[in-house]
Amino acid sequence: MAKKTAKKTAKRKTAKPTAKGRGATPKSAAPPKRAKPASPPKKAAAPKGTANKAAEEPITVDTRPVISQNMAIAIVMLVVLVLGAFVWSSLMAQPEAVDTPDSFAANAPPAPNPVAASMTIITDPSCALCTENNLPEVMEQVFPGIKITTVTAGEAGEMIGSLNIRALPAYVFSRSVDQMANFSEARASFRDEGDYYVLDERAIPDLPMRYFDAPSPEGEPATGNSSAPVTLIEFADPACSACKHFFLNTKPMLEEAYGDKINFVFKSMPLAPQTVSALVAMDCADEQGKFWEFSDAVYAGTASDGLLASTAEELALNSTQFSLCLNNTAVADEVMADRDEAIGYGVMATPTLFINGIKITGVPSDEILKGVIDWELEQ
Repeated sequence: MAKKTAKKTAKRKTAKPTAKGRGATPKSAAPPKRAKPASPPKKAAAPKGTANKAAEEPITVDTRPVISQNMAIAIVMLVVLVLGAFVWSSLMAQPEAVDTPDSFAANAPPAPNPVAASMTIITDPSCALCTENNLPEVMEQVFPGIKITTVTAGEAGEMIGSLNIRALPAYVFSRSVDQMANFSEARASFRDEGDYYVLDERAIPDLPMRYFDAPSPEGEPATGNSSAPVTLIEFADPACSACKHFFLNTKPMLEEAYGDKINFVFKSMPLAPQTVSALVAMDCADEQGKFWEFSDAVYAGTASDGLLASTAEELALNSTQFSLCLNNTAVADEVMADRDEAIGYGVMATPTLFINGIKITGVPSDEILKGVIDWELEQ
Protein backbone atom coordinates (compact mmCIF):
# COMPACT_ATOMS: atom_id res chain seq x y z
CA MET A 1 0.00 0.00 0.00
CA ALA A 2 2.80 2.44 0.85
CA LYS A 3 4.50 2.04 -2.55
CA LYS A 4 1.30 2.56 -4.53
CA THR A 5 0.50 5.64 -2.50
CA ALA A 6 3.95 7.10 -3.13
CA LYS A 7 3.50 6.73 -6.90
CA LYS A 8 0.13 8.48 -6.78
CA THR A 9 1.68 11.30 -4.82
CA ALA A 10 4.58 11.58 -7.31
CA LYS A 11 2.15 11.84 -10.22
CA ARG A 12 0.21 14.61 -8.46
CA LYS A 13 3.47 16.51 -7.98
CA THR A 14 4.94 16.16 -11.50
CA ALA A 15 1.84 16.46 -13.66
CA LYS A 16 1.44 20.23 -13.46
CA PRO A 17 -0.92 21.82 -15.97
CA THR A 18 0.39 24.05 -18.81
CA ALA A 19 -0.13 27.75 -18.39
CA LYS A 20 -3.12 28.69 -20.44
CA GLY A 21 -2.66 31.20 -23.29
CA ARG A 22 1.11 31.48 -22.94
CA GLY A 23 2.11 28.36 -24.83
CA ALA A 24 4.56 27.61 -22.14
CA THR A 25 5.79 24.09 -21.88
CA PRO A 26 7.44 22.33 -18.98
CA LYS A 27 11.19 22.14 -18.98
CA SER A 28 11.15 18.45 -19.79
CA ALA A 29 8.23 17.41 -21.91
CA ALA A 30 6.33 14.42 -20.72
CA PRO A 31 5.77 11.56 -23.14
CA PRO A 32 2.51 11.64 -24.99
CA LYS A 33 -0.36 10.14 -22.99
CA ARG A 34 -3.13 7.97 -24.17
CA ALA A 35 -6.54 9.49 -24.17
CA LYS A 36 -8.54 8.73 -21.06
CA PRO A 37 -12.25 8.39 -20.85
CA ALA A 38 -14.11 11.36 -19.52
CA SER A 39 -14.15 11.37 -15.76
CA PRO A 40 -16.98 12.70 -13.64
CA PRO A 41 -16.77 16.33 -12.66
CA LYS A 42 -14.38 16.93 -9.81
CA LYS A 43 -15.43 18.39 -6.56
CA ALA A 44 -14.60 21.98 -5.92
CA ALA A 45 -10.96 22.46 -5.13
CA ALA A 46 -9.97 23.31 -1.65
CA PRO A 47 -9.34 26.96 -0.95
CA LYS A 48 -5.95 28.23 -1.87
CA GLY A 49 -3.39 27.52 0.75
CA THR A 50 -5.40 24.65 2.24
CA ALA A 51 -3.95 21.17 1.82
CA ASN A 52 -6.27 18.28 1.09
CA LYS A 53 -4.67 16.06 3.73
CA ALA A 54 -7.17 13.23 3.35
CA ALA A 55 -6.02 12.94 -0.27
CA GLU A 56 -2.34 13.23 0.57
CA GLU A 57 -2.18 10.76 3.56
CA PRO A 58 -1.82 7.01 3.01
CA ILE A 59 -5.10 5.11 2.92
CA THR A 60 -4.93 2.66 5.87
CA VAL A 61 -7.47 0.86 8.12
CA ASP A 62 -6.84 1.80 11.78
CA THR A 63 -7.98 -1.04 14.00
CA ARG A 64 -6.41 0.24 17.23
CA PRO A 65 -9.68 1.37 18.97
CA VAL A 66 -11.21 -2.10 18.61
CA ILE A 67 -8.05 -3.81 19.81
CA SER A 68 -7.75 -1.44 22.81
CA GLN A 69 -11.36 -2.12 23.89
CA ASN A 70 -10.94 -5.90 23.75
CA MET A 71 -7.71 -5.69 25.64
CA ALA A 72 -9.34 -3.53 28.34
CA ILE A 73 -12.11 -6.06 28.82
CA ALA A 74 -9.60 -8.89 29.02
CA ILE A 75 -7.49 -7.00 31.56
CA VAL A 76 -10.51 -6.24 33.76
CA MET A 77 -11.57 -9.87 33.72
CA LEU A 78 -8.07 -10.97 34.57
CA VAL A 79 -7.91 -8.54 37.51
CA VAL A 80 -11.28 -9.76 38.82
CA LEU A 81 -10.17 -13.37 38.65
CA VAL A 82 -6.87 -12.63 40.38
CA LEU A 83 -8.54 -10.61 43.17
CA GLY A 84 -11.24 -13.24 43.61
CA ALA A 85 -8.65 -15.98 43.94
CA PHE A 86 -6.75 -13.86 46.47
CA VAL A 87 -9.81 -13.18 48.62
CA TRP A 88 -10.88 -16.82 48.50
CA SER A 89 -7.45 -18.06 49.49
CA SER A 90 -7.34 -15.50 52.30
CA LEU A 91 -10.67 -16.67 53.67
CA MET A 92 -9.68 -20.29 53.47
CA ALA A 93 -6.42 -19.54 55.22
CA GLN A 94 -8.18 -17.97 58.28
CA PRO A 95 -8.28 -20.18 61.40
CA GLU A 96 -11.67 -21.53 62.51
CA ALA A 97 -13.47 -19.06 64.82
CA VAL A 98 -13.50 -20.01 68.52
CA ASP A 99 -16.24 -18.76 70.87
CA THR A 100 -15.04 -17.10 74.03
CA PRO A 101 -17.08 -17.36 77.23
CA ASP A 102 -18.36 -13.82 76.63
CA SER A 103 -19.46 -14.43 73.06
CA PHE A 104 -20.73 -17.97 73.42
CA ALA A 105 -24.26 -17.26 74.68
CA ALA A 106 -24.72 -14.27 72.40
CA ASN A 107 -23.40 -15.71 69.15
CA ALA A 108 -24.14 -19.42 69.11
CA PRO A 109 -26.58 -21.95 70.57
CA PRO A 110 -25.06 -24.13 73.27
CA ALA A 111 -23.41 -27.30 72.07
CA PRO A 112 -24.40 -30.62 73.64
CA ASN A 113 -23.16 -30.74 77.20
CA PRO A 114 -20.30 -33.14 77.85
CA VAL A 115 -21.48 -33.37 81.48
CA ALA A 116 -23.62 -36.39 82.38
CA ALA A 117 -26.77 -35.14 84.11
CA SER A 118 -30.24 -36.52 84.60
CA MET A 119 -33.78 -35.39 85.36
CA THR A 120 -36.30 -37.61 87.12
CA ILE A 121 -39.98 -36.81 86.74
CA ILE A 122 -42.10 -38.02 89.66
CA THR A 123 -45.68 -38.33 88.47
CA ASP A 124 -49.07 -38.73 90.15
CA PRO A 125 -51.04 -41.42 88.28
CA SER A 126 -54.27 -40.10 89.83
CA CYS A 127 -53.86 -36.72 88.05
CA ALA A 128 -54.10 -37.26 84.30
CA LEU A 129 -54.20 -33.51 83.68
CA CYS A 130 -50.88 -33.05 85.49
CA THR A 131 -48.79 -34.94 82.92
CA GLU A 132 -50.05 -33.11 79.84
CA ASN A 133 -47.25 -30.57 79.34
CA ASN A 134 -44.14 -30.07 77.23
CA LEU A 135 -41.72 -29.37 80.08
CA PRO A 136 -39.51 -32.41 79.27
CA GLU A 137 -38.99 -31.08 75.72
CA VAL A 138 -38.19 -27.64 77.11
CA MET A 139 -35.60 -29.10 79.48
CA GLU A 140 -33.96 -31.01 76.62
CA GLN A 141 -33.54 -27.69 74.84
CA VAL A 142 -32.21 -25.89 77.91
CA PHE A 143 -29.87 -28.74 78.87
CA PRO A 144 -28.94 -30.59 75.65
CA GLY A 145 -27.99 -34.18 76.30
CA ILE A 146 -29.75 -34.49 79.66
CA LYS A 147 -31.12 -37.96 80.43
CA ILE A 148 -34.80 -38.01 81.43
CA THR A 149 -36.59 -40.79 83.31
CA THR A 150 -40.11 -41.01 84.74
CA VAL A 151 -41.23 -42.74 87.95
CA THR A 152 -44.50 -42.78 89.87
CA ALA A 153 -44.95 -41.40 93.35
CA GLY A 154 -44.96 -44.96 94.70
CA GLU A 155 -41.68 -45.77 92.98
CA ALA A 156 -40.07 -42.55 94.24
CA GLY A 157 -40.56 -43.72 97.82
CA GLU A 158 -38.88 -41.58 100.46
CA MET A 159 -37.47 -39.20 97.87
CA ILE A 160 -40.66 -37.11 98.04
CA GLY A 161 -40.34 -36.43 101.76
CA SER A 162 -36.55 -36.07 101.85
CA LEU A 163 -36.55 -33.52 99.04
CA ASN A 164 -39.44 -31.45 100.49
CA ILE A 165 -41.58 -32.01 97.41
CA ARG A 166 -44.95 -30.28 97.80
CA ALA A 167 -46.62 -31.13 94.49
CA LEU A 168 -46.58 -33.63 91.66
CA PRO A 169 -45.35 -33.91 89.04
CA ALA A 170 -41.98 -33.03 90.51
CA TYR A 171 -38.79 -32.50 88.53
CA VAL A 172 -35.62 -33.70 90.29
CA PHE A 173 -32.16 -33.09 88.80
CA SER A 174 -28.84 -34.73 89.57
CA ARG A 175 -26.26 -32.51 91.24
CA SER A 176 -24.13 -32.44 88.08
CA VAL A 177 -26.72 -30.30 86.29
CA ASP A 178 -25.06 -27.22 87.80
CA GLN A 179 -22.07 -27.91 85.53
CA MET A 180 -24.16 -27.76 82.39
CA ALA A 181 -24.49 -24.79 80.09
CA ASN A 182 -27.42 -22.47 80.91
CA PHE A 183 -27.77 -23.63 84.52
CA SER A 184 -26.46 -20.34 85.88
CA GLU A 185 -29.21 -18.48 84.02
CA ALA A 186 -31.89 -20.84 85.37
CA ARG A 187 -30.46 -21.18 88.89
CA ALA A 188 -33.20 -19.12 90.57
CA SER A 189 -35.81 -21.67 89.47
CA PHE A 190 -34.18 -24.51 91.42
CA ARG A 191 -34.13 -25.47 95.09
CA ASP A 192 -30.89 -26.90 96.41
CA GLU A 193 -31.75 -30.14 98.21
CA GLY A 194 -28.31 -31.50 98.99
CA ASP A 195 -27.48 -34.20 96.45
CA TYR A 196 -30.21 -32.97 94.11
CA TYR A 197 -31.76 -29.87 92.63
CA VAL A 198 -35.56 -29.66 92.53
CA LEU A 199 -37.38 -27.41 90.08
CA ASP A 200 -39.41 -25.06 92.28
CA GLU A 201 -43.10 -25.51 91.51
CA ARG A 202 -43.53 -21.73 91.79
CA ALA A 203 -41.27 -21.34 88.75
CA ILE A 204 -43.86 -23.14 86.60
CA PRO A 205 -47.14 -21.53 87.79
CA ASP A 206 -49.15 -22.35 84.66
CA LEU A 207 -48.63 -26.12 84.78
CA PRO A 208 -51.34 -28.19 86.46
CA MET A 209 -50.09 -30.08 89.51
CA ARG A 210 -51.48 -31.70 92.62
CA TYR A 211 -50.37 -30.28 95.96
CA PHE A 212 -50.10 -32.52 99.01
CA ASP A 213 -50.87 -29.55 101.28
CA ALA A 214 -53.64 -27.76 99.38
CA PRO A 215 -54.84 -24.35 100.61
CA SER A 216 -57.10 -24.68 103.61
CA PRO A 217 -60.79 -23.81 103.22
CA GLU A 218 -61.22 -23.19 106.93
CA GLY A 219 -62.76 -19.84 107.83
CA GLU A 220 -63.29 -18.84 104.19
CA PRO A 221 -66.56 -17.96 102.42
CA ALA A 222 -68.01 -21.23 101.10
CA THR A 223 -71.15 -22.52 99.48
CA GLY A 224 -72.33 -26.07 98.92
CA ASN A 225 -71.81 -29.18 100.99
CA SER A 226 -68.87 -28.77 103.38
CA SER A 227 -68.56 -32.58 103.43
CA ALA A 228 -68.62 -32.93 99.65
CA PRO A 229 -66.05 -35.28 98.06
CA VAL A 230 -64.81 -32.45 95.85
CA THR A 231 -63.69 -29.05 97.14
CA LEU A 232 -62.99 -26.28 94.62
CA ILE A 233 -61.02 -23.31 95.99
CA GLU A 234 -60.81 -20.19 93.84
CA PHE A 235 -58.24 -17.39 94.28
CA ALA A 236 -59.86 -14.40 92.60
CA ASP A 237 -59.80 -10.66 92.04
CA PRO A 238 -63.16 -8.89 91.51
CA ALA A 239 -61.63 -6.71 88.78
CA CYS A 240 -60.58 -9.80 86.78
CA SER A 241 -62.77 -10.46 83.73
CA ALA A 242 -61.99 -14.20 83.75
CA CYS A 243 -62.97 -14.32 87.44
CA LYS A 244 -66.24 -12.63 86.53
CA HIS A 245 -66.88 -15.26 83.85
CA PHE A 246 -66.17 -18.07 86.31
CA PHE A 247 -68.35 -16.55 89.04
CA LEU A 248 -71.34 -15.69 86.84
CA ASN A 249 -71.21 -18.62 84.37
CA THR A 250 -68.92 -21.54 85.25
CA LYS A 251 -69.76 -21.78 88.95
CA PRO A 252 -73.57 -21.95 88.39
CA MET A 253 -73.02 -24.62 85.69
CA LEU A 254 -70.96 -26.79 88.08
CA GLU A 255 -73.45 -26.29 90.91
CA GLU A 256 -76.23 -27.53 88.68
CA ALA A 257 -74.17 -30.47 87.37
CA TYR A 258 -72.85 -31.75 90.71
CA GLY A 259 -75.16 -30.41 93.41
CA ASP A 260 -74.02 -31.42 96.89
CA LYS A 261 -71.00 -33.34 95.52
CA ILE A 262 -68.97 -30.14 95.29
CA ASN A 263 -68.10 -27.36 97.73
CA PHE A 264 -66.99 -23.89 96.51
CA VAL A 265 -64.53 -21.81 98.58
CA PHE A 266 -63.47 -18.23 97.82
CA LYS A 267 -60.07 -16.75 98.63
CA SER A 268 -58.87 -13.21 97.94
CA MET A 269 -56.08 -12.52 95.46
CA PRO A 270 -55.93 -8.75 94.83
CA LEU A 271 -53.79 -7.98 91.81
CA ALA A 272 -54.02 -4.20 92.35
CA PRO A 273 -54.45 -1.99 95.46
CA GLN A 274 -57.78 -0.60 94.25
CA THR A 275 -59.43 -4.01 94.45
CA VAL A 276 -58.60 -4.49 98.13
CA SER A 277 -61.56 -2.31 99.24
CA ALA A 278 -64.04 -4.45 97.26
CA LEU A 279 -62.59 -7.65 98.73
CA VAL A 280 -62.80 -6.15 102.24
CA ALA A 281 -66.47 -5.25 101.62
CA MET A 282 -67.16 -8.80 100.42
CA ASP A 283 -65.63 -10.16 103.64
CA CYS A 284 -67.70 -7.69 105.69
CA ALA A 285 -70.85 -8.91 103.93
CA ASP A 286 -69.75 -12.47 104.77
CA GLU A 287 -69.84 -11.54 108.45
CA GLN A 288 -73.58 -11.05 108.02
CA GLY A 289 -74.10 -14.13 105.83
CA LYS A 290 -74.45 -12.29 102.53
CA PHE A 291 -71.07 -12.92 100.88
CA TRP A 292 -72.37 -14.53 97.66
CA GLU A 293 -75.18 -12.01 97.20
CA PHE A 294 -72.77 -9.11 97.70
CA SER A 295 -70.26 -10.75 95.35
CA ASP A 296 -72.94 -11.00 92.67
CA ALA A 297 -73.36 -7.21 92.86
CA VAL A 298 -69.58 -6.65 92.78
CA TYR A 299 -69.07 -8.82 89.68
CA ALA A 300 -72.13 -7.33 88.04
CA GLY A 301 -70.49 -3.91 88.41
CA THR A 302 -73.16 -2.40 90.64
CA ALA A 303 -71.00 -2.37 93.78
CA SER A 304 -68.12 -0.05 92.93
CA ASP A 305 -66.21 1.76 95.70
CA GLY A 306 -68.77 4.55 95.85
CA LEU A 307 -71.70 2.15 95.98
CA LEU A 308 -70.52 -0.36 98.60
CA ALA A 309 -72.65 1.16 101.37
CA SER A 310 -75.75 1.43 99.19
CA THR A 311 -75.30 -2.19 98.08
CA ALA A 312 -75.13 -3.27 101.73
CA GLU A 313 -78.32 -1.34 102.36
CA GLU A 314 -80.08 -3.02 99.43
CA LEU A 315 -79.09 -6.40 100.86
CA ALA A 316 -80.50 -5.36 104.25
CA LEU A 317 -77.12 -5.53 105.99
CA ASN A 318 -76.62 -3.82 109.33
CA SER A 319 -75.13 -0.55 108.15
CA THR A 320 -73.35 0.22 111.44
CA GLN A 321 -71.71 -3.20 111.62
CA PHE A 322 -70.83 -3.02 107.93
CA SER A 323 -69.24 0.43 108.31
CA LEU A 324 -67.17 -0.63 111.31
CA CYS A 325 -65.96 -3.69 109.41
CA LEU A 326 -64.88 -1.61 106.41
CA ASN A 327 -62.64 0.46 108.70
CA ASN A 328 -61.22 -2.53 110.54
CA THR A 329 -57.62 -2.99 109.41
CA ALA A 330 -57.69 -6.61 110.56
CA VAL A 331 -60.08 -7.43 107.71
CA ALA A 332 -57.72 -5.88 105.19
CA ASP A 333 -54.90 -7.90 106.75
CA GLU A 334 -56.90 -11.08 106.16
CA VAL A 335 -57.27 -10.16 102.49
CA MET A 336 -53.53 -9.68 102.18
CA ALA A 337 -52.88 -12.93 104.06
CA ASP A 338 -54.89 -14.76 101.36
CA ARG A 339 -52.73 -13.04 98.77
CA ASP A 340 -49.51 -14.13 100.50
CA GLU A 341 -50.80 -17.69 100.72
CA ALA A 342 -51.56 -17.67 97.01
CA ILE A 343 -48.06 -16.48 96.15
CA GLY A 344 -46.66 -19.32 98.29
CA TYR A 345 -48.46 -21.73 95.96
CA GLY A 346 -47.07 -20.10 92.87
CA VAL A 347 -50.30 -18.29 92.03
CA MET A 348 -49.42 -15.50 89.61
CA ALA A 349 -52.75 -14.97 87.84
CA THR A 350 -56.46 -15.06 88.53
CA PRO A 351 -58.51 -17.05 88.70
CA THR A 352 -56.44 -19.96 89.98
CA LEU A 353 -58.42 -23.02 91.00
CA PHE A 354 -57.53 -25.85 93.39
CA ILE A 355 -59.73 -28.92 92.83
CA ASN A 356 -58.92 -31.36 95.63
CA GLY A 357 -55.41 -29.91 95.58
CA ILE A 358 -54.99 -29.92 91.79
CA LYS A 359 -53.97 -26.42 90.76
CA ILE A 360 -55.34 -25.06 87.47
CA THR A 361 -54.52 -21.55 86.27
CA GLY A 362 -57.27 -19.70 84.43
CA VAL A 363 -60.69 -20.96 83.45
CA PRO A 364 -60.39 -24.19 81.46
CA SER A 365 -63.18 -25.44 79.25
CA ASP A 366 -66.26 -26.95 80.85
CA GLU A 367 -65.19 -30.32 79.44
CA ILE A 368 -61.79 -30.22 81.16
CA LEU A 369 -63.27 -29.07 84.46
CA LYS A 370 -65.88 -31.80 84.43
CA GLY A 371 -63.21 -34.35 83.51
CA VAL A 372 -61.12 -33.43 86.56
CA ILE A 373 -64.14 -33.43 88.89
CA ASP A 374 -65.47 -36.74 87.51
CA TRP A 375 -62.04 -38.32 88.01
CA GLU A 376 -61.93 -37.13 91.61
CA LEU A 377 -65.41 -38.47 92.26
CA GLU A 378 -64.31 -41.90 91.03
CA GLN A 379 -61.36 -42.13 93.44
